[in-house]
Amino acid sequence: LFAFYLRWLPPSGMGNGSFIYIILPAATLGTFSLSYIVRITRSSMLETLSQPYVAAARAKGLSETDVVFKHALKNALIPVVTLIGLDLGSRSPEETALAIFAEVLGARSGRTAGSLRAGTGPING
Repeated sequence: LFAFYLRWLPPSGMGNGSFIYIILPAATLGTFSLSYIVRITRSSMLETLSQPYVAAARAKGLSETDVVFKHALKNALIPVVTLIGLDLGSRSPEETALAIFAEVLGARSGRTAGSLRAGTGPING
């Protein structure tokens, strides 16, 4: 969508080494974790908005924006930050580096990790 129809991002390649070439692979790798984070954020916010201190903040006459952002969101983000920490801690640096390396390597002139192991491809003949 972003590469072919809208032409906002390059579909592959390394170009001049610009940051724009890593956006699509990074978004692909982060989408799985994002689904859990959004689900936990929503459930935590719904639980926090039903707490008595939020009702007290509303009774004081605060705007809904102030109630949500200054009172509820701070407490709702505690399990979200915990989940993000666990998610980042469960991935080894080697795994992340390997994923980035595979994306970069696969983007260069048709070479992929599979073709390099098999000894085929443009470089190996």
